[in-house]
Amino acid sequence: MADTSWRHAVAGSTAGMSAVLANHPLDVIKVRLQVQDGRSSTLPAYRGFVDAFTKIGRVEGLRGLYAGLTPNLMGSTIGWGLYFFTYNQAKRRYQDYYDTPQLSAPFHLLSGIEAGIVGTALTNPIWVVKTRLALQKGGGSASAAACPTRYTGTWNALWRIAREEGAAGLYKGFGPSLLLVSHGAIQFMTYEEVKRALAAARVLPPLPPSSRPSGALVTSETSPLPPSSLSVTPAQAPKLAPLDHAFAASVSKIFASTLTYPSQVLRSRQQQYLDAASKTQYRTIASTIDWIVRNEGISGFYKGLLPNTLKVLPASIITFVVYEAINNGLKAV
Repeated sequence: MADTSWRHAVAGSTAGMSAVLANHPLDVIKVRLQVQDGRSSTLPAYRGFVDAFTKIGRVEGLRGLYAGLTPNLMGSTIGWGLYFFTYNQAKRRYQDYYDTPQLSAPFHLLSGIEAGIVGTALTNPIWVVKTRLALQKGGGSASAAACPTRYTGTWNALWRIAREEGAAGLYKGFGPSLLLVSHGAIQFMTYEEVKRALAAARVLPPLPPSSRPSGALVTSETSPLPPSSLSVTPAQAPKLAPLDHAFAASVSKIFASTLTYPSQVLRSRQQQYLDAASKTQYRTIASTIDWIVRNEGISGFYKGLLPNTLKVLPASIITFVVYEAINNGLKAV
């Protein structure tokens, strides 16, 4: 099997960068809503998505809506490149070990978990910087006099966090980020299964269940892997169109986001710049959960859900459609 790891890395990096450029303002709004706990006097208060968008645009302008863009571009370009690279390496290892071209859903889930752990460990400092800058009015601009500017830019933030808070500061929110590894794993597993279902629908004639032969399309009777009812091998699968990839990306993202969104709120609460009181209430995952439940209720875990949904759906579609297009294009190289 030819080594195509570089192809997945290039396609993944390009896809991540494209998604960020298209959706960054929604990410800024989502983060600002996520950290609203009703007690901070240094952060602006917003009544919801529309109010946040209007106030940021009016008070801070385009610079405010694109606060933290540089670390977000860095994190997404590096992160998605690493994720697709590691994910496909893991898939290839399982395929070689079991001598099968087609993996079942649990192995796609395991591959996604491996990729998520590697990506999280290497990119967490970048996401801390992105969160800090996104919460800072003016995105690091000294002109935003209404709110004190802690960091003048990406590298200044990275240097100051490392100097003042050490490695612990750069890895704030690492626990919730590890919980969010499940998000990517669930999304990729679902994406693979939806693509397989779409391919199978085009390969198989519409037979009634009673007349469909038992074990149809199982790729290897000797494989220890549990066969999928939609087992279409890569060689058998018809080429899917961009609309198919967009549909698979949408379904997988909605499913994964619904299950794992509270972990994103926990991460944002821990990664923001904390005063003395907040350092106590957001010191651990357990204390953060306790604070949110006691003071904000269950709805506190879903703050910023609307801008997150508006952001992640087009971002997911862009990421996977661009990835598939570039990956297919590079196959000829």
